[in-house]
Amino acid sequence: MEQTSDKSAESIRLYAYLAISALLSLATWVLLLLPNFLEERRWSSQRIGWAIGIYYLVNLLFQILAGQLAERYGNVPTALAGAAVAFLGGFCYLAALSVSSMILVARILHAAGAGMIFAGALMQLVKSVPLHLRGRMMGYYGLPGFVMMGIGPMLSEWFVYRWGFKVIFVSIPLICAAIAVILTRLPGPLAPRGRRPQPFSEALRASLPGLRTVLAVSLIYGLCFSACNSGPRRLWAVLSLAAYGLGLSLIPHAVFNWHLAGLGLVCGMVHGIYYPSLSSIAAERFHPLHAAQAMSLYISASALGMFVGPPIWGALADRSGYSRMFTVAGALLAGSALTFVFFQRRFSEGRRASESQRLQPSSEESI
Repeated sequence: MEQTSDKSAESIRLYAYLAISALLSLATWVLLLLPNFLEERRWSSQRIGWAIGIYYLVNLLFQILAGQLAERYGNVPTALAGAAVAFLGGFCYLAALSVSSMILVARILHAAGAGMIFAGALMQLVKSVPLHLRGRMMGYYGLPGFVMMGIGPMLSEWFVYRWGFKVIFVSIPLICAAIAVILTRLPGPLAPRGRRPQPFSEALRASLPGLRTVLAVSLIYGLCFSACNSGPRRLWAVLSLAAYGLGLSLIPHAVFNWHLAGLGLVCGMVHGIYYPSLSSIAAERFHPLHAAQAMSLYISASALGMFVGPPIWGALADRSGYSRMFTVAGALLAGSALTFVFFQRRFSEGRRASESQRLQPSSEESI
């Protein structure tokens, strides 16, 4: 009986994490039509790009900061604090209905809170499972976000059509409140006892060497994605990003709606293939003493790309048109995936060779 109740509790806990991930992603994708709101208020394309991109810069910084906060105060308290910050950001969105410049304050608070929620909840989930399951759980945690990528835009368009942007802005604090309720149902350990939080600089030096190539491909993925606003098997999964790049390049050439639906299907499938595989590779390279900071560093890399992407792609679109913008983004993404797989294979072969040399007895030992 106890085993059955334990399994039931674990299932409920996993569903709670998935619900947090889904709601957090929904709060992002329901704002897909935010550029339309700013266009109505005569914002320039580049200024709109900065309003969109500032979210990802702040999100990046607070995902990194969340690792430090989680070590000192605990994962769940960090996520709860993020929910409170994002809740406040929701009311700033409402204030932007009267003063459009408040949208920048709203984006900053929303991004800071979302970064703390995402990192805090993910670190709590990862710490609750064995090491060999961490990559898989990181993949599961990200999957609801991909579902919301399809649901969020449809809800956004429906809300705007029926009631205007006010309802979308009201949904943000409601979503944050729902996340906070779910977080209070999770076990909320305090800061680990007997451990002194390590300085971020020390954690960065320990984590960066093993994650360098993973961070690079994650950064370029975030950069190119913003234009839309078991070893070898995992490498093949990461290589599927080349298909995503091809899909980006073909978007301007889609004539019918079913063309866009097909491209969206391919890109969505790549999401489901690529993310768990790259997360698994990253999890193997986390420094054992600095796993929290390493995870924050990993998940914030794509946020950096999403920050620098919108103004860059906006400027390119103004200069050369959207067709050229999508072509460049697709080529860059495909090239980064090919480069990553090439160097990852060389890295794996070199590591196997060094291990085999270390295991071979020396000439003196054989004598």
